[in-house]
Amino acid sequence: MLIGTGNRMEDKAGVTRTLSHLADRMTHINVESSADAWIDNFAVPNGLRDEVIGYITMDKAKLDMFDPNAEKCPTPRTWEAVSKRLKYLDTLNTPATQPIRHKMAQAVLAGELGQGEATRFWAFCGLWGKLPNVDDVLKDPAGHKADYPLDQQIALSIAIANKMEDKNFAAALEFINRMGEDMAVLAVKVGTKHKPELRRSDAFVKWAIKNTNVIHGFA
Repeated sequence: MLIGTGNRMEDKAGVTRTLSHLADRMTHINVESSADAWIDNFAVPNGLRDEVIGYITMDKAKLDMFDPNAEKCPTPRTWEAVSKRLKYLDTLNTPATQPIRHKMAQAVLAGELGQGEATRFWAFCGLWGKLPNVDDVLKDPAGHKADYPLDQQIALSIAIANKMEDKNFAAALEFINRMGEDMAVLAVKVGTKHKPELRRSDAFVKWAIKNTNVIHGFA
């Protein structure tokens, strides 16, 4: 079997019409991006930044906004690049370089996503500095407030997921479940991808039994 890949003609990406006698001997299949598959099978396993995963989780349509008429736009490829650019921007998060960090972020992210989406994404990144202390949340999962706006819920769920370990897994689930099933699924998915051994914990087994309808996503 021979398999070839390429762009569609309507994408205007260096593609010309396939020769008729060749097209007649091929099966053409259009492949579309899936935010869930991208997060589960690429973003999380490859350690893409939490901000990127959280932003795509909040609005899955953001993963692929390809526009053949735009100079730059969000695609799965550009989001991977954004994750790398954020590591560079972290190096500017010092008292001496803080004044230029925001301008640099706008320029760099616009160079990957386009100006409008770069502005929205950078505003979302600002949530990470406003989250409650995760250690404090895990110490008192029942007493800590959980009624945050959706964007903060997603950011907090991912932040907690990265802190998950066997000794605090039950407390993490207790708190995140108060924010809803979707947040719990997100946190468990991210947390157990980073630390597969958590899937053998008693807390995970109990959670999985209660959530058999979503457990297939953890293969």
